[in-house]
Amino acid sequence: MIYLQLLWEFMKIGLFGIGGGYATLPFLQHLAEEYGWFSLADMTTFISLSEITPGAFGINMATFAGYSAAGISGGIVATFALALVPFLIITILCHKFPNFQENKVFAKIFYGVVPVTVALIGTVAFQIFQTSLLHFDSAFQGAISWVLFAALLFLAFVRKAGPFQLFLIGG
Repeated sequence: MIYLQLLWEFMKIGLFGIGGGYATLPFLQHLAEEYGWFSLADMTTFISLSEITPGAFGINMATFAGYSAAGISGGIVATFALALVPFLIITILCHKFPNFQENKVFAKIFYGVVPVTVALIGTVAFQIFQTSLLHFDSAFQGAISWVLFAALLFLAFVRKAGPFQLFLIGG
């Protein structure tokens, strides 16, 4: 039964997670709350692992979430389900509308989707910020997290450090 739930839920995420992997985060948060397959702290771990693992962020998140819910088979089902719907939609659009990118109706639809995607990503970014920097097991862990956060912000915006450097320091 869990495999059918994973299939259904990740197909919905694939359908509505427009905007890339980060746009899937609100949906994954909903799964954490609805089914208890993983916690919000687990999601923070999934995000970290998805960033350092080769491949698309959303696919990696689906794999880790599915694995957490139902082991290796769950990871495979979640990954397949997430990719299935967008694959089918793009295949149909390209077949039926060879120039769909120039179609005014599709342009208006995508224009309306952009603010929704930004809002979804912003909401989850704020929640991850709260989880990462406001909830700690100890005062020492909190202090280290804030110092690292401040140092990385300084390096990114003042020193213009590259992503590779920031990744190494953050790791």
